[in-house]
Amino acid sequence: MKKSTLLIFLLAIGTAVFAQNYNFTNGGGNNKWDNPANWDQNAVPSTTDHLAFIGTIDNTAHTVEVDVDDAFAGYLELKSGSTLVVANGKQLTISYPPDIPNGINVQIFIGSTLTIAQGGTFLYDGKILLVGDLIVNGTVDLVPQPMK
Repeated sequence: MKKSTLLIFLLAIGTAVFAQNYNFTNGGGNNKWDNPANWDQNAVPSTTDHLAFIGTIDNTAHTVEVDVDDAFAGYLELKSGSTLVVANGKQLTISYPPDIPNGINVQIFIGSTLTIAQGGTFLYDGKILLVGDLIVNGTVDLVPQPMK
């Protein structure tokens, strides 16, 4: 029993140590999600990196376009004045471990906008805290769960 508890603890610590916070800075100058120069980590958030913040690190409102087939983050926060657009035919997945506080892994603050273009897809598996605007012309759905 003690070995199992220790293993779970070590796995949790390892995940916390290696997960990164990603703040969008638009340092690459093109407003694209998939441009590493636009993120403070000089890399694009992936399935092992949990947090994507837009408009938080520099208190600047940003417009960000998801123009890749499958962008990913575990948590998404849009600060006031920021806009995130999932382009036609593209997909953004927000999928975070189930132990997040209150189960909220998408926060859209007042004055910010998440737009899903026609043909775009936004998948999530937690809860959305929506105080800003959500404009849906495409698809919003839960992350598909594996068959049991």
